[in-house]
Amino acid sequence: MNICAHPSGTSTSAVLAFTQKSLLFRKDHSSEMRNNEQFGSTITIHVPSPTSFSRQDVASSGTQSMSGREPIKAESSPLKADVNLSCRRMPPSYSQLRIIHEGDRTTSRVMLGQSPLFVGGSPEQTVVFANRCRVASCGPTTSTTASSTSPKSSDSGSNSSVDSGQGSGDLSSRSHSSKDFSESGGSYTQYARNNLPSYVRVASIMDHVLRTSSAMNSLLGSTNDASTSKELITKANMFIQIIEISPCARFLPDITVIKELLSDLQSQPNCTNRPIVTSSYFAFMLRKLMEEVLMIFARIISRYLSDCINKDRLLVIALEHLIHLMLFGDDICLEIIHSGGLNAISSFIRMPTTPNDTLRLLLRTLAILCRLPKGALKLLSLGRLDIIIQILCTRSVGCAVEAAGVLAQLTNPTHALIKLNDSSTYIIARLLDVVDECSTAESLLLCAAAIANVSAQHRALVDNLYQHNATARLIAALKRPGCDTVFVHEQLAVVFSRLANEGYEEALIAQGALPILLSMLTLSDLTHVEYCHRIRYKAALCLATIASKGFGLKAIYQNNGYTMVSKAIKKEQVSTTPTAMICNGIKEKLERKYQLESAV
Repeated sequence: MNICAHPSGTSTSAVLAFTQKSLLFRKDHSSEMRNNEQFGSTITIHVPSPTSFSRQDVASSGTQSMSGREPIKAESSPLKADVNLSCRRMPPSYSQLRIIHEGDRTTSRVMLGQSPLFVGGSPEQTVVFANRCRVASCGPTTSTTASSTSPKSSDSGSNSSVDSGQGSGDLSSRSHSSKDFSESGGSYTQYARNNLPSYVRVASIMDHVLRTSSAMNSLLGSTNDASTSKELITKANMFIQIIEISPCARFLPDITVIKELLSDLQSQPNCTNRPIVTSSYFAFMLRKLMEEVLMIFARIISRYLSDCINKDRLLVIALEHLIHLMLFGDDICLEIIHSGGLNAISSFIRMPTTPNDTLRLLLRTLAILCRLPKGALKLLSLGRLDIIIQILCTRSVGCAVEAAGVLAQLTNPTHALIKLNDSSTYIIARLLDVVDECSTAESLLLCAAAIANVSAQHRALVDNLYQHNATARLIAALKRPGCDTVFVHEQLAVVFSRLANEGYEEALIAQGALPILLSMLTLSDLTHVEYCHRIRYKAALCLATIASKGFGLKAIYQNNGYTMVSKAIKKEQVSTTPTAMICNGIKEKLERKYQLESAV
C-alpha cells in the first residue's frame, strides 16, 4: 500500500476517503492539533501485501471534508472492494498513521500515545480489500495471487513467481511489489526482457557464441597456468568481439569491465619475460558475462518458441541451440522453464502435424528439462504424461526412444512424482520392442533407464519383464557394437537386481546374466570413477541375492565366480567398503561349499 502526501501551499488537509475503486490519503496540518484532542476512535484497514500493489493503485485528490461530499474517484485504479467504514469523528493526521505487517496482511493503524485505538475497543472492525490489482508497467503480465506468508514474499527486491521457489522471475508472470515501479517507470530487468532482440536476428551468431563459451568454460575449469591463460585470453577476445556486434550488447554492461581487464593483461610489462597468468577476478567476471549472455539467449529462444509454429524453418535450429544451452547448467534450464519455453515445447508435442525430426528434438529438450524436479512437475501439471506415453507406443522408433527418455525422468524414483498403475504393462512391452531396435549406446541407455524406473512402480511390471524375456533382450542389445558403455551397465545392474529381488534368479541364470554381473565386479573407467563404484556395488548386491539360493551359488561357482569375486575384493583395496564386504560374504560361501575345488 502506498501513501502519497502532496504539498498544497503552506498547509494540507487530512482526508481518508474509501471508494470501491480507490484509496485516497491527504495530510492536514491545520486541523492536526484539534483532531488529536477530539479523535477517540481508530480505523483498522487490512489490505493485501505491498507486493501486490503498484503506484497507480493509490492516488491523491484535492482537499475534502467528511461532511457528506463524494470523494474524487481515481479513474484508472483497478481496486474493487466492498467498504464498510465505522468512524465517529474526523480521521487522524498523517503523522499518526502506522503501517504494520502482521503475518500475511499489512495493517494501517492510528497510533495515539504509542498505543493503537480501535473502534468500540475491538480490533476486528476492518476494511478488507480484494487482492486484485492491475500491474502498470511495460510488458505483458498475468494475474497472480500475492502471498506474504514469509518476510521474503513482501520484499520488494524479490521477483520470484508463484511457482518459482528459485528466486528468478517469469518473463510474463512476476509478483510485483510497489517498489518495482519507481518514479522513472519499471525496472531495468523488466525493460530488458521486453526489449530483447528476436531469435531471427541473433540465430546466426549463436553458433559462434556457444562454441566459444564451451571452450572458455572448459578452460575456466582447468588448471590456471600460462598456456591455459594465453588460450583463455584469446577466446575471451573472440567472445567479446562477437558479442559487441550482436543486438544483445546493450543489455550487457559487464562487457566494458572485461575489455579493461583484457587490456590490462595484454599491456603488462614483460621485461622479465614472465608469462601472463589470469587472475581469479578476471575468471569470475568472464564467467559472469558468459552466464549473462547465455541467460539472454535462453529468454530469446523461449520467446521464439512461444511465437513460432511447429513447421517453422528455424525451429529445428532453435531447439539444437537450446539443447546446447542447457548443457551449461541447471540455471539455464530454470530460466527456460520460467520464460515459458517448456510450455511452448509441450504444446508442440501435442500437435499430430509436428514432423518426426522436430518431435525428436522437442522430446530431447523435455528430457533435459525434466531432469530437474521443477521441470518434471511443470510438465505433469500441464497434463502431458499421457501424450508422452502415446508417443512412446504409437510413433516411430526414433521418437519412441526420445519419449522413453522423458518417461525415465518422470518416473525417477528419487523424485517419486508419479505412480503408474499395474495395468501399464504395455509400456514395458513397447520399451523392450524399442530395445530390440536400438543400435547406439545413447538410445539403449534411454530405454534401459525407462525400464529400470518403470519396473520399480509395481510387482506386476517386474513380472512383465520376466514374461517378455527382458534379461536376454537387454543382454543382446548390450553386445551390439558401440552399445557397451558404463551408463548402460548401470541400468542393467538395476534391472537385474530388481528381477533377483522378486525371485527370478533362475531366469537370470538361464538367460546369461551371471557373466555380465561378474564382469561388472571389476569394471573400471578413469573418466567415470563414481559410476564404476556404483555399478560394482549394485552388481555385488545382485550376486549376493543369487548366491543366497543353492542353485544360484552353484551357478556362480560354475561361471568362475570365485576368481572374479577375489579380484573384486583386491580391486576395492579397502576391505571395509560395502562392495568388498558383500564380495567377502560370497567368497566365504563358495569356500565352505566348494573348499576342495577352490583349494585346487
